[in-house]
Amino acid sequence: MASAKPAETILGEEVRTSFFGKVPIADGEIAIMDGGIHGVQGHTLRIPAKGPAHWQRRVDSLQPHGKPGEGDVELTPDELNAIDRNALWQRAAPGSTTEFFPPVAHGPPRWVWAIVLRRGKEIRLLQGGATTVGDLAPPEAKAALTWVQNEVDTLGK
Repeated sequence: MASAKPAETILGEEVRTSFFGKVPIADGEIAIMDGGIHGVQGHTLRIPAKGPAHWQRRVDSLQPHGKPGEGDVELTPDELNAIDRNALWQRAAPGSTTEFFPPVAHGPPRWVWAIVLRRGKEIRLLQGGATTVGDLAPPEAKAALTWVQNEVDTLGK
């Protein structure tokens, strides 16, 4: 079962995540990050309010495969719709559960993720981890994380 820590309202221009350190975030931007060990590659996609998205693929795991890379990409309207900003914003609302980590008794997570969103001065954060990619993430986050993994891996080839 995931830990249940209710969200709080965060004001400012950056937020501290459990595994990705401080993440600066611009108004209207969404940042989606994941990574892990034992062959789980790291991905980052930052989608600003306007303009091209920036992607990054990291291979700093214990068993790297593929190649690292980064760049900018113009996302199509369909691609932007694949990441439901409004559903993620609502899922990260103050008072709701926003952290999805396995119990400590299960050992450390092998895959971790964070989604940071900002509107005005308000920043919302969803984050979690698991022993298997995708486990424990809520549906809104799982859909966005899966999309980012697949698309960034494609861009990184």
